Amino acid sequence: MLERHDDYIDPKFEFPWIQSGTGLEENIQLEKQEIAKVRKIIENFVAQMARRRKRWKAEYDELHRTFENTTFTPSFLTPFRRKRYQRYMNLKRILGDLPERETYATRDVHRKTHGCLAGTFKVRDDLESDLAKGLFQRGATYDAVIRFSSGNPRAQADYLPDGRGMAVKLLPEGILPHDDHPKAIIKKWLGGHQRRQIDPIEINRKGLLDILTINFPVFFLNRPPVYADANEAFLKITDNEDARLEHLLSEFKALFLRGMNSWERELALNANGSIIYNPLYQKYYSMAPSRLGKKGDPERTAVKYLWEPCRGGRYDELIKTNNPPWAEIHTYAHPIRGMIQKWWNIPREVKKNRDHLRSMVAQSLDSRVLEQDPTKPPVCFELKVQKYIDDTHTLIEDTTAIWLESEAQRNRWLHKRKIPGEERNAIKSRKIAPFRVVGTLTIIPLPLAEIEAAQAEEGAPQTRNKPYCEDLSFNPWNNVPEEHRPLGIVQRIKREGYAGSRDTRFKENQVLNVFIQ
Repeated sequence: MLERHDDYIDPKFEFPWIQSGTGLEENIQLEKQEIAKVRKIIENFVAQMARRRKRWKAEYDELHRTFENTTFTPSFLTPFRRKRYQRYMNLKRILGDLPERETYATRDVHRKTHGCLAGTFKVRDDLESDLAKGLFQRGATYDAVIRFSSGNPRAQADYLPDGRGMAVKLLPEGILPHDDHPKAIIKKWLGGHQRRQIDPIEINRKGLLDILTINFPVFFLNRPPVYADANEAFLKITDNEDARLEHLLSEFKALFLRGMNSWERELALNANGSIIYNPLYQKYYSMAPSRLGKKGDPERTAVKYLWEPCRGGRYDELIKTNNPPWAEIHTYAHPIRGMIQKWWNIPREVKKNRDHLRSMVAQSLDSRVLEQDPTKPPVCFELKVQKYIDDTHTLIEDTTAIWLESEAQRNRWLHKRKIPGEERNAIKSRKIAPFRVVGTLTIIPLPLAEIEAAQAEEGAPQTRNKPYCEDLSFNPWNNVPEEHRPLGIVQRIKREGYAGSRDTRFKENQVLNVFIQ
């Protein structure tokens, strides 16, 4: 049965990407066909990688029997045995970053986890009435689970350029156990030995709102066919995850041979070009908008989200310390230029630890440090929203057009390379849509066992991800209340693409899927 168009798009804000059909319904169906191709590419990739990793595990077991009890210096091996030993070490690292089970399906992108955390979110008591809609009621409090990640489909080293993500799932207060002490939330969820074990499927089922963000303000693609082609190239992984040359060729194809124009390439290189010091002190943008208010509400509007580290007092010092000048650069992914910047800027201690960001999360959330220094503030983020003005100044369907938050940002964007003349002129006259605070997310400190795991030697068994994190699903369309419905072509692509990744992952891993899309 044909889905009613006003259930697929909100006519106040949205229109189908395709305008070649004879009418609205036909254009919607044509758009859906293009989006279905994106979903199929992602589903095939997730299933293919699950099977490939199973073969890697068999190969690793055979190599392990060869090398586990051998005492030698690799430099004295024959070239053949040295190559096999390197393969053994690579597989040990790759498999060591997968969940502890016999199935191997993971997310298509944002595969590497830097922290899977718990927290609480409180809406401001004095929130302005025009923002007090849906879940954002004055003084409302929610439990939250938070995942920090890097965007690449490989669990690559943290000193390589990438987009860095923060996904937050808001839950009814009390879903995470509060029965003896706030720190019990994280102890019981991550440790989960006695009393209430928290089931990730239960978390998925009871989620109220997922807010997905990345440390760059705009997305770089709006056209489903180009999105599909770029993903097909970008997700093409060779039999060896460490085959850097093959991956560079795949990235080159995605950027230059799959229909992206020069501005889309520039945005892609910036969105995926950061090397950061600490995930807990970055700004994370939703890139794409969501509605605020019910479809029938004449006062409904649209907003973009921002998670920004808390400021003021000691927070300002922490932000400065955890954002050294080299971590403010977003051009590390640029060919040649980025390689030179990385060589000169990135400190040696960061390059030495491929899991540097996990270590920084553990260090920042070390409960022992917080107990020794009661004046040190908890790690927290403010949720801010940027409110829609109109489709000239705050475009819904074109996520490559920035919603300006300040005059300083306008000036920075006008100095960007390869910006099209039309967009440059639009930025010059575009109105400012300032961010406004909705509430505060406070992250719970980590127990000792999780800190030790994050700081363990690379490849050690205790560093492996727990299944609970891989079995969490973050998608702006998960259980979304009508007042927070995602908007725009990128969000409509995400609806199918993210669901395809999740459904395939859950099927391969034999995980109960509580979502229906």
